[in-house]
Amino acid sequence: MGQNLPPLTHGSKRDIRIDLARGVALLILVSDHLPGNPLRAITPVSWGLADMAEVFVLLSGYVFGLGILKRQSQSEPQLIRKRLVKRALVIFVAYLTTALIALLIVRTFQITTVANMLPAHLVANSWRSVTVDLISLDGRVSHLCILLLYCWLLLGVASFPCIVWNHPRLLIACSFILWITVQLLPRLSLPEPIQTTTYYNPFAWQFLFLSATTYALLPVKHRKQFLDHRGVFPILLIVHGSLYLLIGFDVNLPRTLLDKPTLGLLRYIHVVTAALLVRAVLPEQFSPTWRKVLRPLTLCSEQSLWVYCGGSLVAISMANWMSTSVGTWDPIFMNLIAWTTCFGIAWGTERTKAYWNFQS
Repeated sequence: MGQNLPPLTHGSKRDIRIDLARGVALLILVSDHLPGNPLRAITPVSWGLADMAEVFVLLSGYVFGLGILKRQSQSEPQLIRKRLVKRALVIFVAYLTTALIALLIVRTFQITTVANMLPAHLVANSWRSVTVDLISLDGRVSHLCILLLYCWLLLGVASFPCIVWNHPRLLIACSFILWITVQLLPRLSLPEPIQTTTYYNPFAWQFLFLSATTYALLPVKHRKQFLDHRGVFPILLIVHGSLYLLIGFDVNLPRTLLDKPTLGLLRYIHVVTAALLVRAVLPEQFSPTWRKVLRPLTLCSEQSLWVYCGGSLVAISMANWMSTSVGTWDPIFMNLIAWTTCFGIAWGTERTKAYWNFQS
């Protein structure tokens, strides 16, 4: 999911706060994809405005910005574009493969709770027809549509001239104008059938991605001055808390402020303020003991694409069991199985990559 291109900080060390946030977000996302999961009621997708999709896009944009700084310092601007296109291709192949396996599981085990969320032709047609449909983006697998959003975001930023990254103010201004235009003209999107398949409007969501990218491109002292200012933290708390009050009192707001496909204004503010609050609260450094304790979560972040795909397949496979579960402990046990499987996928992917690099 998030790019594996750049490191998360300048130098050789990763920022564990980002990995920790992405790891937690990934496990929540897997639980949210488990149909009938009662624990979903206590995750942001049920009681918040923004959910884990926004978290991934925001953090990946920040990681990408840090990567640009490194590539610029190494005088390798062209490498950014090549790696973005390559990453987009990897994500598309991952989407196609995972979607076919997901449909195989749904058809074989007749998982109706998942089948009801899929386009009818993907469940009923021949495998040849389904494969062609998925390749041509005619119909979407709802659990996986964020992967396609990443494809369009990566290909979109890959088309930027390299000089654009040297002017972050111009970048954020153009990104903001495009986002506002989509709010006023929500039908402005990619052509069909890509628009339906993606679900999220890339012309709107690019602002979330590029906002974080632009923030990462700022000088370190400017970023720290902003977050260390005494008035910033209470303002973030007030704004973020006010959004929860709007939710709690069920205030009837215009759809353009809340719409997920076009990333409404309040959804954007919600995820940005949440990210800044988490960054302000978490320590910059963790002790070696805590790093070991948190390693499963950070490892999931480092291998987020494969954990997301594998976790989605696990959630789909467990859908029938969840629908027949009774009592309180059954759902908790099933969520623990799903999360443990995600840890296993992350560990196995890391070991495989390490072995492959060693052999190479």
